[in-house]
Parts: sequence; structure tokens; C-alpha cells
Amino acid sequence: MLCSCRNDFRFGNCSRLLVLVRWNSWLTLSFERALASQPAMEDLQHPIFKYIGATLFFLGNLFVISSMYALGVTGTYLGIPLSFQHFLTTGDYFGILMPDRVTSFPFNILDNPMYIGSAMSFFGTSFWFGKPIGFLLSVEVCIMYVFAMILEGPFTTRIYAMRDEYFRLKAEKEKEAASKEE
Repeated sequence: MLCSCRNDFRFGNCSRLLVLVRWNSWLTLSFERALASQPAMEDLQHPIFKYIGATLFFLGNLFVISSMYALGVTGTYLGIPLSFQHFLTTGDYFGILMPDRVTSFPFNILDNPMYIGSAMSFFGTSFWFGKPIGFLLSVEVCIMYVFAMILEGPFTTRIYAMRDEYFRLKAEKEKEAASKEE
């Protein structure tokens, strides 16, 4: 079973997962409705724009799906906010910190493949349907993602550095204590 209401932390994680999935569904549905309600631009109906749109959509989804695979569901959505020590040793603001920073594909190409891939998908859809409103909404989404990247990038770097420093100091103390016992 994915969720169990008997465990408060797991219930909180499942609640976060549900909120994030619902928000993403709402965002996508709102985008699709906005596109459907607006006229297409004649100049954007050329086949080259379909190819551009399909390429952006494919690559964007490749980045999003492969980063979700690299992080797993837990690294993508879930976490357990516990004590400050738990935060330092095992987690970010959701309480999850991978043993090491993920550097495999697509993180070896992009620092933020989920944000960039999602934005590419929005722009790809806009090109495919030739709807100017899609480009406007895609820019709005990109602005939100840029703010998220500005906040998350340094934060992620900092929590890994704090975790490494915590373990370094802990190892020094253990080594010091062991040398005193001898």
C-alpha cells in the first residue's frame, strides 16, 4: 500500500503527493482549456512549427520522466520533516536527501531538468497547436520556474554541504573519543 493513515509521517507524505499531483493536473488542464478557447494563429500553422513543437514536447518529457526515474517517487515528491538533526543528515525541506547528489542523466546535462523539461513541454504544446496564448502562459510558467530554481539551487547545495560538514565533525568527535579511550 502506498499510504497508511496509521503512520502520521506517511500520511503527511501522501497528502503532499496528492496536493502536488492535483496541482500539476490542474495546471495542465487549465493550460489545455486556455489553448482550446483561443484561436490559432495562421502563421504558426506551418509544418515546421509542428516539428518544433513535437521536438520540444518530446525532449521536455524525456527530461521530466528521466529525472523522476533518477530521483524516484520519494526524491521527487515525498519526505518526512523531522528534527533539525534529521534535516541536516537526511533531508531537504521535505526531509529527503539522497545519499549523494544525483548526477546521472538528465542531471549531467541540466541542473533543473524537471523545470526546464516542463517548460519545454508547455512551449512545445504551444507550437504544436499554434496558439499565441500558449506562449504567453508558457512564459508565465517559466517565470515561476525561474524563481523556484533561484531558491532551490543554492538551498540544495547548502543542505548537502551542511550534511557533509555534520558527518565530518561527527567523525572527528568519534575519532577523538576513541583516541581518549585508548
